[in-house]
Amino acid sequence: MTNRILIIIFSFLLLSCNRSDKIVEQLNIYDDNIKKDYELFDYANQQLQINNFKEATLELEKIQIYFPNSKYAAKARLVVSYINFINGEYEKTKVSTENFIKYYPGNNDIVYAYYLNAMTDYVLIKKPKFDQKNTIEAKKKLIFINNAFPKNKYKQDIILKLNIVNNSLAEQLLGTGKYYENNLDYTIALKYYLEIFKNFQETLVIEEALYLIIKNYLVLEEEELAINYASILGYNYPESKWYKKSYNLIKKININIEKNLKWYEKMNPV
Repeated sequence: MTNRILIIIFSFLLLSCNRSDKIVEQLNIYDDNIKKDYELFDYANQQLQINNFKEATLELEKIQIYFPNSKYAAKARLVVSYINFINGEYEKTKVSTENFIKYYPGNNDIVYAYYLNAMTDYVLIKKPKFDQKNTIEAKKKLIFINNAFPKNKYKQDIILKLNIVNNSLAEQLLGTGKYYENNLDYTIALKYYLEIFKNFQETLVIEEALYLIIKNYLVLEEEELAINYASILGYNYPESKWYKKSYNLIKKININIEKNLKWYEKMNPV
């Protein structure tokens, strides 16, 4: 029994020593630095090239500790943000880029900090049937970048991403409108379809949205409004299947439409 107790005590002491060694190792992890700031940065870049992110991060953090006033300190902070991003640590990326923007507002890389911050929301965009919180946040941030920095080098990429963002938001509006329409709440459904027409005219669902506006106005016996929107659809998308479906709906209420297939050129209110 005594031997067993001694073994247990020895094992406990051994584990305690191991923990202490790890703590000392963590405390002394930066003590062996003999490199200059630019040497640390160059070495970190070399490690990035071979995807050794852990070692790269260690070297970059040394810059921030040993050379906080160096021109490489800001770059190091931003590269660490990038490493966090590609590792899927989006919350860390968001916090670090926000700190960069706060502490280095005049830095030459400030646009990239904003861009990387926006990407933390963009990559979390969900399908239209789910919550679009990240989509809305990404849109706000991307628009800000192009407005605040009109000559930024990410402009074209941001425009492409905004198209994707807007399509996602428009699809959600369309799906919500269809839900209310299926439940015979035509007025509420129209609210969502009209928002697409007002704010998302460049999206892929605009033609269908216009058709559904026409369809719901007809159900509500708002024939004049239905014809106006049908003329918009016909004028802008004369070859669309949604225009053809709309045409079949409205020709039943206006015999003159059948006499002239280009009727929408005269009636188009836009």
